Amino acid sequence: MPYPPEQACQYNQLNGSVAVFGDSHAVELAYAVAQTLDGATGVQHFTFSGCAPTYLSNADTPCATWTRQTIDYLARHDTIRQVVITYRIHAALWGGSQ
Repeated sequence: MPYPPEQACQYNQLNGSVAVFGDSHAVELAYAVAQTLDGATGVQHFTFSGCAPTYLSNADTPCATWTRQTIDYLARHDTIRQVVITYRIHAALWGGSQ
């Protein structure tokens, strides 16, 4: 299970205005965004490896629970101005390894 949203990794400074959200494919992107911003703002990193998009799902899985908790967290924190969302979307929608 990943960290709860309140314990997400943060780069450059605490409570930054940019968030990166998604599966394991977002990990490197979060770090790259933080490097590119070079301290201009903080970047908050919300990822769950192997977790497909499940926000509207009624599933009672760790992935669906984490997704709902994280999106609720993002919505409650008005200091977060931009959210980058990334998934291995092809696999989530159609399966396979493409």
